[in-house]
Amino acid sequence: MTEIAGKIIRLRKDTIAKIDRIHILLLLSPSEELSKQLEYTESLYLSMLELLEDNMENEEATIINRLTNDCETVNNLLNDIKEDLSKNIKLMPLLYLDKLKGEVLAYFYGKLEELLEQAEKLENLPSYINENSGDEIIGFMKELLTYVKEYASEQELRLIPLKYIEEHTHKVEFDLKKWMEFQKNVSFTLKYIHCDNQEACNAMHEAFWLFELYYFIMISLC
Repeated sequence: MTEIAGKIIRLRKDTIAKIDRIHILLLLSPSEELSKQLEYTESLYLSMLELLEDNMENEEATIINRLTNDCETVNNLLNDIKEDLSKNIKLMPLLYLDKLKGEVLAYFYGKLEELLEQAEKLENLPSYINENSGDEIIGFMKELLTYVKEYASEQELRLIPLKYIEEHTHKVEFDLKKWMEFQKNVSFTLKYIHCDNQEACNAMHEAFWLFELYYFIMISLC
């Protein structure tokens, strides 16, 4: 039991991340058939976790074989669903989504559902975001500028796009190209500033999740 139990536990975060990615892709490319397949796979996965929890000390071959088979089946089903969905999604957003993990994916899924409800239709999302994100971007860039001035070293200030940040604390008008520039500049800034205040660092990165989602939507739908 130890080997298969360890494998299931090790893969738990990855499995949940796979499920969240598929939920996100289904919002962008709805499919009743694939939604049903995902629902079945999630049900199988939860049953597997319950079986594992109830039999941690059980060394019966039948239990170990069932867990082994279920673990492989869940993984294969998730991979198959993702592959089918990927046929209708551009490569760039797929690669971007694959880099995201844990809390960011959960945030993307919940917030994307909310945005779809506000925009009413999937095809309205890009224009809805461009029309309604201006104040959010300006507010975020002001916070980022304050963060940079407080925590960036002299060397880091020479590396990061300070002028770009300052220019976007007043007025913004974005299209796809400008969203890509925004993503590149802000990601670079957050990556290279060494901040000793972990709370401030985490808050800044989490504030950026919304704009990472906007960027993901733009490269998916534009």
